[in-house]
Amino acid sequence: MEAGGEKSTYVGNIILSIFPTTCMTAMVKVVLGFEQNALGVGWDSTTLDYKKYTVLTGLIMMVVSFSFWTLLGLYFEQVLPREFGRR
Repeated sequence: MEAGGEKSTYVGNIILSIFPTTCMTAMVKVVLGFEQNALGVGWDSTTLDYKKYTVLTGLIMMVVSFSFWTLLGLYFEQVLPREFGRR
């Protein structure tokens, strides 16, 4: 299953979008689909659905995934042992 694919579901796309690369790929597919249909991407088209994904969903998931991965990295920095340095 790939985000923004033919067989994917909306919820599946959101779950896969926690990975930034998958999220960006899905957003590029939406933008390319809009450009092929001569619609373009603007503030009025951010909520338009293309293959069960929207630009707004992608933007929101980019912020969510950035926050998630940053917090996870900060957590691991505190709990994983280091060879050098103090704890």
